[in-house]
Formats: sequence, C-alpha cells, structure tokens
Amino acid sequence: MKANANVAKVATLVSESSRAAILTILLDGRFHPVSDLAYMVGIKPQTASYHLAKMVEADVIDVETHGRHRYYGIRNQEIAQVMESFLQIAPPVEVRSLRQSFEEEALGVPERATTTLPAAWALNLQMLYWKISFYVKGKRNFM
Repeated sequence: MKANANVAKVATLVSESSRAAILTILLDGRFHPVSDLAYMVGIKPQTASYHLAKMVEADVIDVETHGRHRYYGIRNQEIAQVMESFLQIAPPVEVRSLRQSFEEEALGVPERATTTLPAAWALNLQMLYWKISFYVKGKRNFM
C-alpha cells in the first residue's frame, strides 16, 4: 500500500500552535469572526486571518460571509473527532495564572489539566482583586 502524502499537509496545519488553538476553539460547533478567534488565541487579527486562510485552503474549516463579515467554523464532524483525539493524547497545559485558570474553567477544560492554584486560593484572589479595584476607584465602602 502506498502512503498518502496529503496526510502530511493536513498534519502541518495542526503542528503550528496558533492553528491548533484556533481549531480547538472551533470545536464548540459555532462560527466565530476573526477578531474573536485572534483575541482568544492571543494573536493579532492579521495573523489569525493568515492561519484561517491556510485552513480554508486545506478544506479543514468553512467560511460563512454575512455582509462584510466572515465567520469561521469546523467543516465537519470527522475533523472535530480528529482534534478531540489529539486533545486526549496531548499533555495537559499547566495553568500559571489566575486569569488562565478562569479561562480554562470557562472553556470547560477536562479535570485532568493540572493547575498550580487551588480553587479556594483562586476565589480568594479574585475577591481581593475586586475589593482593591473598588478601593482604587474611590468606592471605599466595599465591606
């Protein structure tokens, strides 16, 4: 049996961390604009557009155009299943900040992900942050 060289083309899409992050976000089944995807991944919108164009060219994601806005989503269920398989075997991401822990919790990251901040500490730190922000804004009556 002869190997299919096109597998390498698809694998290179996922090997780049920003593209893998975009595909992971698109696993929610919704269509997202470039600006939202760029913000969630932590890259510039121009960079996200470049990566999305590569994935559209490879038929991994679909584009819906509404007026002048373009929305991107996973092409089909098979691609989502492959990405979920990759996520199952990938090592967990270590959470290093309070913000990252809240983002991981909001995204519904599986419990096997490691965290350096216990949940009680994270909640206490968030409460302390709110109290400080109220104090700094001049609203000293926060207790």
